[in-house]
Formats: sequence, structure tokens, C-alpha cells
Amino acid sequence: MKRLLVLLLIPLFFACGNDSKKEEEKKIGNTKEVISKVYKNSEHNLSFIYNSNWTEQEPQAESTLCLFYERKLNASCNISSIRADKSEVEKYDKKYLTSTTNQAFNDVKNLNVRFEKIGPNKFSICDFDFTYPNTNSNKVYGRAVIYTTIKNGNRYMMVFTVKKENYFLLENDIFSMSGTLLIL
Repeated sequence: MKRLLVLLLIPLFFACGNDSKKEEEKKIGNTKEVISKVYKNSEHNLSFIYNSNWTEQEPQAESTLCLFYERKLNASCNISSIRADKSEVEKYDKKYLTSTTNQAFNDVKNLNVRFEKIGPNKFSICDFDFTYPNTNSNKVYGRAVIYTTIKNGNRYMMVFTVKKENYFLLENDIFSMSGTLLIL
């Protein structure tokens, strides 16, 4: 129900103008203001909603369209785009994503893949545990979720990473950000 409500609100955000970022303030009873922002990339016709606890950073790679950090939970979210190496989303399956994640992450375990349609786009959704690179002997465990889709001949990946113990605190942000990801 929440996803449906969020998807119905997407046209409202697009109608608010062509600025790359807009803010919307909401008051919930007597609680603090919650500020949601809209990230837009007009070159790729891509947008999603994120909360003000996320801070946009300079992307680290040429293929990275945007990079966000949530400092309190030690989390990150990035969206990358490259030419699609598969012809359909279903080909971004467990075999493909096992190979891809093992190249990018350390000690990948518990990898699962499922397929969902979110708005107009179909996604391969992959979640797994991994170990952060660490210079000392203490291992730091992480959890990652990757949303992969194809649009206009490009492969888009929205990648969330967080310390494993903080994953459940980040789940709502993952669902709201990925649930509002729109690529036209």
C-alpha cells in the first residue's frame, strides 16, 4: 500500500519544476520536520526521492551518476550506468550477480536474487553479506542490496551498502529510495 501511494506521488514531484533538486517539507503531528529531497538527472531521465539524512557526495567513478552517504548508520547509496551487457533484466540472475559481486566485494555470502516490477521498470534485486576491506585484524561485516534494471540500452544499478548491524535501521530508506527510482 505504501509503495502504491509513493508511486502515485511521483508525478507530483515531476510537476514541481525542472530543478535538479527540490525539497518538500512535511509536519507529522508535533514531531520534527521530515525533509524529503528529489534527486534528478536529466541526461538519463532518472529521479528518486531521498531523506535529508542522506548527503550527496562527489561520485568516485565515471560510471557513477550519484553517490550518497548516511553518516549515522555508515551507509552509502550510488547509482551507476554503463552500456547494458545483457538484453533483459532476467539475465541479471544469481550466476551473473555472484560473479559481479565477487569482483567488487570481499567475502560475499548469502547472495539472493529476485525480480520485481517497481513502477514502469522491472528490477533484478540482489542482497548479500560481505566483509569491508580493513587494515586491522577486526573484520567489519556489511550488507548490500543492488537494484539492477535496463533502460534505453543502459544498465542501471542502485547499490546500497551498510554495516550489517545497521541494516534493519536502513531498510525503510532502501525501500523508499528504490521504490521511487524512476528511469524514463
